[in-house]
Amino acid sequence: MFVFPATLAPPPPFPTVAASALRTESVVPGNAVSDATYWMKTADGPLIVHVVAVDARAPNIRLGAVLAADRMISKGETVSAMAARTGAIAGVNADYYDIGQTNQPLNILVRDGLLQRTPSLRAALFVMRDGSVRFANGAFRGSVRYGDAL
Repeated sequence: MFVFPATLAPPPPFPTVAASALRTESVVPGNAVSDATYWMKTADGPLIVHVVAVDARAPNIRLGAVLAADRMISKGETVSAMAARTGAIAGVNADYYDIGQTNQPLNILVRDGLLQRTPSLRAALFVMRDGSVRFANGAFRGSVRYGDAL
């Protein structure tokens, strides 16, 4: 199981943490996925933080992107519903999205090696072909050709 810190103490502008409690558990056999929940009393009121730690290189782990209703534009879907629909053991809302309008992601989305949404100026979570994970800004350069017009 992953070792989580007993308390969280993020720097400002995060509110000062006055008290905290922690619960952890291994989610799958082999400890490749662990879950932690922090209950915090802060200067601005109570806060609950959920953390999922994943060994992305473990042989029984697969990371992937899911769209609400499997469509770029949809009526939306909760993360827990998407996880249940796809058989995932954990789900994380990993991008801002167009809430209440199209519900489409607002940053880069690549699924099965195909670019489905161009990057914005925000950092994104990238799952590389070798299973490694990194946060970075995406870059995009392209052109469109229609007949002889560019």
